[in-house]
Amino acid sequence: MINKPGFKYQIKIVSFVIITVLFVFFLYFLLSHHLGQYKQNIINSYLGWQRSILYNTVREAMQNTDENFDAYIVDTITNRLSTNESTYYIFYKDNIVIYENNNELTKKHSGRNIRQMYGEYSYYGGYNMEEILIEMEGKTDGSGYFIKDHKRGGEQVIWLAFNYGGSSYIFGSASYEQYILGLFDYENERNNLYAVSYIYSFMLIFFCVTICLDSFREYKERIKHNNENILNERTIKRLKATISDLESKFERLSIYDFLTGAFNRRFFDIFYPKLEGRIFLPLSIALIDVNGLKLINNTFGYKEGDNVLSGVAKIIFEHCSKKDVIVRYGADEFAIIMINTPNKEAMEKLIAISKKAFKEFNGLAVDVAIGIGTRTKMEEDLNDILQNAEKNLGIDKLTTEKSVQSGTIQMLRRILREKTAETEEHCERIKKYASKLAAAIGMNENKVKQLAFLAYLHDVGKIAIPDNIINKKGVLSDEEYEIMKNHTTIGYNIAMSSPSLKPIAKHILQHHERWDGSGYPKGISGENITIEARIISIADAFDTILSKRSYKERVSVPEALNEIEACAGTQFDPELAKTFVKIMKEEERQK
Repeated sequence: MINKPGFKYQIKIVSFVIITVLFVFFLYFLLSHHLGQYKQNIINSYLGWQRSILYNTVREAMQNTDENFDAYIVDTITNRLSTNESTYYIFYKDNIVIYENNNELTKKHSGRNIRQMYGEYSYYGGYNMEEILIEMEGKTDGSGYFIKDHKRGGEQVIWLAFNYGGSSYIFGSASYEQYILGLFDYENERNNLYAVSYIYSFMLIFFCVTICLDSFREYKERIKHNNENILNERTIKRLKATISDLESKFERLSIYDFLTGAFNRRFFDIFYPKLEGRIFLPLSIALIDVNGLKLINNTFGYKEGDNVLSGVAKIIFEHCSKKDVIVRYGADEFAIIMINTPNKEAMEKLIAISKKAFKEFNGLAVDVAIGIGTRTKMEEDLNDILQNAEKNLGIDKLTTEKSVQSGTIQMLRRILREKTAETEEHCERIKKYASKLAAAIGMNENKVKQLAFLAYLHDVGKIAIPDNIINKKGVLSDEEYEIMKNHTTIGYNIAMSSPSLKPIAKHILQHHERWDGSGYPKGISGENITIEARIISIADAFDTILSKRSYKERVSVPEALNEIEACAGTQFDPELAKTFVKIMKEEERQK
């Protein structure tokens, strides 16, 4: 059975396409016809002009008996007609060429029998000149003229034959069509007409496409309307109708977030104000913020951050009903519009989402903060409900921030231990050496605490360095060393992503700078390097010198201190190096 609505729209679309094609063909038919007429008119005008010159000149020459006929007629005609490489002439008197304008085709006929010339011209596609001879037979001097036009290849040819003074004359004139058309600017006229036809054709096609698309959209809406399930619950029906109306006004790309599958913020801004109506009450709006996302992006890359967002979105979809509208509200925030959902029920959903997300992403120290606003009366303003949700979200973020940051730091320390050879004991020793040096120079307590923190995370940027470089046995190549040097900048970016780590970010960036300015990443020198970075540099170098590596044997404390002294003023702050050596020597004497 024919689908009547579909068949109707198909016929409509096909009809418009056929009509448009016919109009376009008709337009080009008219154009071709007009150009053909215009071209022929140009040629006819030109040939008429040449015929009149030939004929009138011959008549004048016959009447002017005082002049030499042949010389007079040649001079007069060649002066009146244009002579160029696009037009050539040949004048015969009996068997003799009395004029030719330097044309290869005409030159070879000089002195030849006229009938032979006729035959060769006929062979080359010219007019059958036997007819000229037949026409001229029996004609007395000046009593008959025969003028004939014909086309030979791309040329327009005129023949004038007459008898005079007992001789037979034949004058031939040939002009290239392109030359004739160029005299009348035919090409420009043709291009203008084609340009106009293109514009009209485009307008017709655009009009057809517009109508067809409109018919197709109308058809889709009709089919959608015919196939849509009728829901019993008034709330669901109203909600579906609202979303359907929005989807008909905006393309899918403009209202969906394709990373998470949720609606985007643009959709929210249009849809949320439409929820005015008692039928939606109680109306709850929930906000969910993914904590620590910026740190994950900077540490593990945006791909891992996108995976976290997609995972959180999946959990939200799993815990929401079909009538809940899920929106990606911001870069790391989601909103859930819950129709006919009281505050308690909405909170239960959010708690379940929060628990599942924390369990799912615990390895990456991901947590979510939540906030809810609920409208129970029509007197309450929709914007106030959203502001309440944002306010409650802010409160929840404050209460969870400390635990999230703590989890972040523990995660970074764990990953750093697993990826690099820097054990917990190595970090403890750096902390001990740095703390002793800081105490010796009278550093305040807060900075000493920062140093302890820095001892564990100064090489945090190595998390992003490839394993084959981190775990390489032996000395790094120049190319590998350049990659390894990036860990200070990477560590700085990671630290800047976390409020807890931000105070030590600058020290992480500078802990491989050298006193003489030959360090990295910026090559700064002297006291332009933070004192914390200078202290960590000495403590880290000292413990590394003492430690046994795959490429060197363990050395004694005095030997390590000698190396620190040797590098004072070049690699290390000379005063700090001197103080550190003094502290460690005193400690050795007390053992």
